[in-house]
Amino acid sequence: MLSVKIIAKAVITILLFLIVCSCWADGDSEEVLTAREYFNRGVVHLNKHEYDHAILQFTKAIQVNPKFVDAYKQRGNAFLDMGNYDRAIWDYDRAIELNPKYANLYSNRGSAYRRKGEPDKAISDYSKALEVSPNFVLVYNNRAIAYADKGDYDKAISDYSKAIEIEPENARAYNNRGNAYLNKGIYDKAIADFNRAIRISPKFYNAYFNRALAYFRKGDCDKTISEYDRVIKMDPYDASAYNNRGYAYYTKGDYESALVDYRKAVFLEPDNVNALDNIGIAYYKTGRFSLAKTSLERAAELGSVCYECYFYLSEIYSKDGESGKADIYFKKAQKFKPN
Repeated sequence: MLSVKIIAKAVITILLFLIVCSCWADGDSEEVLTAREYFNRGVVHLNKHEYDHAILQFTKAIQVNPKFVDAYKQRGNAFLDMGNYDRAIWDYDRAIELNPKYANLYSNRGSAYRRKGEPDKAISDYSKALEVSPNFVLVYNNRAIAYADKGDYDKAISDYSKAIEIEPENARAYNNRGNAYLNKGIYDKAIADFNRAIRISPKFYNAYFNRALAYFRKGDCDKTISEYDRVIKMDPYDASAYNNRGYAYYTKGDYESALVDYRKAVFLEPDNVNALDNIGIAYYKTGRFSLAKTSLERAAELGSVCYECYFYLSEIYSKDGESGKADIYFKKAQKFKPN
């Protein structure tokens, strides 16, 4: 007959075995963590652009600690990156309620409003961020972009200048101020700003690209082409650079060089409407009407808003004796006729 001690030991052993087995069987059960641990996991996912996973972890952090401001902020950032601007704004609202003196929250909510297409609300939030943190360079830059979205380039230039005053080696601010000058038609100042951006950051691709645009608008096609040569060397897969260099060649009357660049742009981006328009126009100018028609009709299918696209199609069909189609394209051309 077994003793009580032996029986007890056997029972304990069996219970421990069952507990271990239960743990193995329940390996998928949810792990309970602290709010900070959930938050840290969310940050890792966010940095990897794994937005759904990041949002889940930030949500768990908030469930554990409903007053976790940074969890709301980072969840808002995830929604912002996903393009869900209303949901991002909701999270920033909650975070601001908990901490109304946190400049980044106003800045981020401002960016959500700007991307949503509400520049006035964005400007209001950026201004609130600057009230809390008057030397916040990024916010001056972002408010300037919002002003530029509205076409208020003078205020944009003022904000970019303030950002440069605080941070004189800010290449991005010089580049953006250059764009504002470019949009105002002040080309020499634009070029000067792009030059400064490039001196600070010699591999700043956008500054080279924008400087090429400034040279073109200034009427200097040779410098434009030279600049796009440099741009294309930096990124040989940018269809816009080939298209723009092609247009500079076209403006000089070098239609064949223009066509080489336009065709390269379409090779890289088969649905590039601007390049298709430009190919068709160049073919038309050189008397290759069949090729012009093919390219222009493709551009029209893709929704071209180019007057010449429809006008030249009208002319081609008229030459071919197809008056019905010629009339259709002529009427379309009038919708896009420059003032």
